[in-house]
Amino acid sequence: ERFLAEIANKGALDASLTVLRQQPFLQLSDGRVLIVDLQFATDLVVSGVYWLLFDGLPKRHRDTFRELWGRCFELYVLGLLGEFYPVGSQILSTNIRHKTGEIDALLDFGSDVFIFEIKSSLLTLPAKRSGDPAALSADIDRKFVRDDAGDPKAVVQLARAAQSIHAGSIPTTTTPTRIYPVLITDEPACECLGFNAYLDERFQQEASDSTGIRPLTVMSINELEEALPYSATNVFSWAELFETRFENTRVKIWSAHQAIYDLRHARKRDVCRNGYLLNRFEAIYQEMLRTYGATAALPPTLRNR
Repeated sequence: ERFLAEIANKGALDASLTVLRQQPFLQLSDGRVLIVDLQFATDLVVSGVYWLLFDGLPKRHRDTFRELWGRCFELYVLGLLGEFYPVGSQILSTNIRHKTGEIDALLDFGSDVFIFEIKSSLLTLPAKRSGDPAALSADIDRKFVRDDAGDPKAVVQLARAAQSIHAGSIPTTTTPTRIYPVLITDEPACECLGFNAYLDERFQQEASDSTGIRPLTVMSINELEEALPYSATNVFSWAELFETRFENTRVKIWSAHQAIYDLRHARKRDVCRNGYLLNRFEAIYQEMLRTYGATAALPPTLRNR
């Protein structure tokens, strides 16, 4: 009876999820390790790393850590784009200043221009798991639209940049007919149904009545890493991918990952792996082998095979 009473309280579930998120592995009596939840294990080495470090720091150092983390994330995304669009291609430009702000990255394909705002802004667990729509929207707005001081964040910055390109105050190869604003973030929740649609509504409020400015596209870093090899090998273009998610001047509710999956299947194409990332992972793996040995971390049952 006590157990049923406790799980009827949503707070108990939140507390349990926090424990499992921080410790998603269970040591069994025979030496094996059980992954309690694969997604929790993945989150632990992605967004979980951020929160473990952030919560472990004295409060006076947390803002500095947040800024440094965001800068590292921005440098990683710019470096990733540079691997697929090297200087010689003359497609990628970075850190473009204009009268109302700065564009982190711009892909110029002539008639189509893509502007990227790179933002490391992780939503708080209480906002995501409280079940309170007002708390969730407030945290999303604070991280991606305007901060508590009213200063512009990613969505407003993209709207201003798109309008500047539309007005001709930011030079491009030719006068573009379509301008695509893209938000890249490390927040996994941006892949959830409706997340992009909600932020696009806020974007439309900031960039209304500008012909040629397409709806806002929100992509997680995972989705960007997934999409790049398809565009680089001409399986589909950025414009083709994004347009499948648009309905007139609004974005549909599903994620960029779902759009990639649907478009690949519609064209009967195999999965394209990100060779740049695979090479990086292989280098890390080899370094692990050199440091710890080929079998040091394996349980006895696997060592003997």
